[in-house]
Amino acid sequence: MTHHVSGVRERYYRCYLIEDEHIVGHQEVFSHNDDAAIEKAREILEASTFVEVELWRGTERVASIAETDVRG
Repeated sequence: MTHHVSGVRERYYRCYLIEDEHIVGHQEVFSHNDDAAIEKAREILEASTFVEVELWRGTERVASIAETDVRG
């Protein structure tokens, strides 16, 4: 699935929100590339109380980010 913004194609990702080793929800992320999507996933984690997020593009896990990675 792609999302069109001003004629620029973006990729569709899902950012899964993880608490106590369980997925408790997700947020859709649209981005031009994996690096930008990972940064958006970090921002989602920083603004939440979740312990981890996983970023997926289709059936491929792009990144797993723990709160200790962003909060120190």
